[in-house]
Amino acid sequence: MIASLAFAREHQIQRSRKEDHLSFTFTNNIVRWDCAKLLDGQWQDKNVVMNRNLYWRTDGGPLDFAGRSFDAWKKSGQDEGSVIADPKFADAGKRDFHLHRDNPALPRSGFKPFNF
Repeated sequence: MIASLAFAREHQIQRSRKEDHLSFTFTNNIVRWDCAKLLDGQWQDKNVVMNRNLYWRTDGGPLDFAGRSFDAWKKSGQDEGSVIADPKFADAGKRDFHLHRDNPALPRSGFKPFNF
């Protein structure tokens, strides 16, 4: 999945259930939010792969990765190559999600801009 996710009201990303196989892959994405939870649902097992994402919460609230700090989340094996940084959208407040050339997602996450 390659996406830019922004401004969800309840949670940004949801995994609804645990399964006995790899059931959730989330890579090369930008997630920007101003309230609510980042992750909702079932995140405690190893059948999830999240890597090379960029996260940015604009309201100054806590960054909570399924009850863990970003460092603890990464130590659990998730989000290798991911960063917390301002994605520098052209004007996210007006829903213009075009990326500036100095966007930190481009070189680090493998995010490829798309025609949204």
